[in-house]
Amino acid sequence: MVAAAAHSGDLDEIAQIFERMPMRDSFSWNAMVAAFAQAGHLHDVSLASGVFSRMPMREILSWNAMIAAYGRIDAGAAKNIFDQALERDIIAWNTLLRVCARFGLLDSAREAMEKMPLWDPVSCTTILAAHTQRGVLADAKKIFDAVPRNLFSWNAMLACYLQNREVGTAMGILAEMPEKDVITWNTMIAGLAANGHLADAKAIFESMASRDATSWGSIVAAL
Repeated sequence: MVAAAAHSGDLDEIAQIFERMPMRDSFSWNAMVAAFAQAGHLHDVSLASGVFSRMPMREILSWNAMIAAYGRIDAGAAKNIFDQALERDIIAWNTLLRVCARFGLLDSAREAMEKMPLWDPVSCTTILAAHTQRGVLADAKKIFDAVPRNLFSWNAMLACYLQNREVGTAMGILAEMPEKDVITWNTMIAGLAANGHLADAKAIFESMASRDATSWGSIVAAL
């Protein structure tokens, strides 16, 4: 019932149902924490923390929910929750990376990534995007050279150069890419258009074998 109420977004109803339950299993506790944590407001995060502190057994799902919840409002608090977690999976690490990126803590993001037992595409794109948004191209390139080369990291690096007006370098990256997908081409269309290369953006759009809503939206915005 708690999970069903959580889908409605009515936090008062969720709390009432939860408090009336004679028996609470781990699923109910996790659903309760997640419902308040996902709301994202300071008051709701405090409520999530209160429920979290009462849990008889804290599972990794609840730890991850709390890291994400505090990560929306306070990077330091999110890091403290992360450090307290007895077990950390790739979701916990990636959530910490996103928190560091959100608050512009690039040194902390790099430190976290160096400590990660493994990386996945989300890890790579998150840290590359963080450096892109801050315009730190040299560091972004170092990270790109260090992480596994896959379509996700190639696309992230492509976006990095285009967002920082390095069109020539982006074209070089495009030429080096061993494979390309619709995200690659959409990134090029939007990036070229944003940098004033409308003819090139249109040419790429017209050459695409398949287009999605983003493709059409990017080219319409460019015209």
